[in-house]
Amino acid sequence: MVETKQRFPAEANKVYTYADAETLLNNTADLAKFVDHHKTVQVPRLSELDD
Repeated sequence: MVETKQRFPAEANKVYTYADAETLLNNTADLAKFVDHHKTVQVPRLSELDD
């Protein structure tokens, strides 16, 4: 078996799910966590992939 090294941690590919948009908008703490994670973890990965 060939071992491959991931370029990014699994956390960089995290998918966010919520029951519906209204529930998420009523839970601003979770919404803030999602936005912060996207900016700090996912955007750098996406930027590198875009190059």
